[in-house]
Amino acid sequence: MNISDPFLILLQQVRQDDTAPYYSADELPNIKYFWKADFLRDHRNGRGYLKTVRNNDSGTIGFLEDRNGIVTSKDEQQRFHDYAHPLRYCLQKFGYAPSTWTKVSTPALEFFARSMRIRFESFWYCADNWKADMFMSLYYSGWAGRSRDSESASPDTKEETNQEEKGRARHATHSSLCLQQRSVFN
Repeated sequence: MNISDPFLILLQQVRQDDTAPYYSADELPNIKYFWKADFLRDHRNGRGYLKTVRNNDSGTIGFLEDRNGIVTSKDEQQRFHDYAHPLRYCLQKFGYAPSTWTKVSTPALEFFARSMRIRFESFWYCADNWKADMFMSLYYSGWAGRSRDSESASPDTKEETNQEEKGRARHATHSSLCLQQRSVFN
């Protein structure tokens, strides 16, 4: 099969690299939200009560659980966020970034979900990759429409802060991520 779309070539590589296991709900008895329907029933647009177990380090995203059913830490959730942002840029670079995440195409969603699964075990613990989809829906609107140029524009002040330095390092990652396709998964 001859595929000429560079994004679909990248997606093929992601498929090959995704060796993460797929589980059934029965194999993960501690996971409270294996099924999206269970999460939505309990969440009720933020007015419900989630049944996940938390500790002092747990992050705010209650459906992201470790294998023991404990909500992943704030630091781990920040790593998810930091990794997802360059993936969004990659979708934009290849012309697969939708205006809103609810309009995501099947190839773009598969690329994102598999990329997150390759990197983070917490995205293994669900049916149909709904946790990756839901995770991106939380952040995408804040990232959509922002080009790499607008994200890395110099501030008006000459004084650089640690936050700005981190931003520039992240944008350097964006460039290498799309130029060196395999670097996404290292």
